Amino acid sequence: MHLIRVRRLLMLCLSCVLSLFIIERAFAEDAEGKSPPVLPTDPSVWLNTSPLTWEQLSGKGVVLYYFSCDPEGAADLPKVIEAARTHAVDPVILIGVTMGNTRQETEAYLKTIGFQWPVLCDPVYSFTHLTDKALESEESNLLSECLTGVCYVTATGVIDEGDWEDPKSTFKDVLEGAAWITDPKDIPAPVLPAWRAVELKKYAEALPLLKKGVNAGSNEQKEAARQLQQVVLKEIERLVGEARAADEQDQKWNAYRKIGRILDEFRGYDIPKDLEPLQKKLAKTSQVKQGLTAEKQLGIAAQGLKSPNAVLRKKAEVQLEKIVADFPESDLAKNARKLIDDSQQKSKK
Repeated sequence: MHLIRVRRLLMLCLSCVLSLFIIERAFAEDAEGKSPPVLPTDPSVWLNTSPLTWEQLSGKGVVLYYFSCDPEGAADLPKVIEAARTHAVDPVILIGVTMGNTRQETEAYLKTIGFQWPVLCDPVYSFTHLTDKALESEESNLLSECLTGVCYVTATGVIDEGDWEDPKSTFKDVLEGAAWITDPKDIPAPVLPAWRAVELKKYAEALPLLKKGVNAGSNEQKEAARQLQQVVLKEIERLVGEARAADEQDQKWNAYRKIGRILDEFRGYDIPKDLEPLQKKLAKTSQVKQGLTAEKQLGIAAQGLKSPNAVLRKKAEVQLEKIVADFPESDLAKNARKLIDDSQQKSKK
């Protein structure tokens, strides 16, 4: 009798612990939120901007408005444009996504309505379907089955559905936690193109604009350009510090990738002269050589996950798990983990 009571007590305790774990997991998943689909890197699908990334947009609110280039499919566009103009100085960026229209059709339509914001052309609904997948829930309406739709991405990179009937409320919601690096109110109009390039971390585009800004125009314009230069130099200093710290902590792969990013993104700026020699030195280490091999394996495994053969998919997952174990806290591990999670989530459906 005593043993039965003990067993019941143990079962009750285990049940409580399991319940707490499930609740905690649910809260954690809710706190992490849903990640938006990766933005295309092909310049031909972008209008009014060069390709954007979520890293460039981090810290700002982003409103994605999905529409088609016809009166019915763009019926709510005037309300969206009005909301964007109302929040023109706020840290929120509007990106239009045209569904089912070619670049040529989109370009012609945008000229007729004077749409100046970045636009992503989605002629075969590929990005729209990815957004549907990211937003997937019992309550969500599929964007690909609608004529129009609005969603937003927070400053911390979480995607959610917006209110297409009231775009102003969506712009207001996405402002929470968003901030500019430099307040545009302090920037003279001639320097705003340079400011925009720095804000979106398009440092190559910013370079000639900043050089021109510090040497031309009024003293106010020159001072604003110098302040923006300091913003860029601080970012270089931050990334260089991270790269050196990674090298000292024997995280050779992370150091190698960070230095590569600095040399690529900030070419033409004042960067430490020892970075290129350090990158070459790191390239000779076994960790970086293994990382480059793992990078290739990541691409192969990603294709393996798409196979209809369950054995090949499992083999790809095992390969990805090895990358996660061998390169913890790296971009390789992050990308491998995401591929595994997406594959497992897909297999449950």
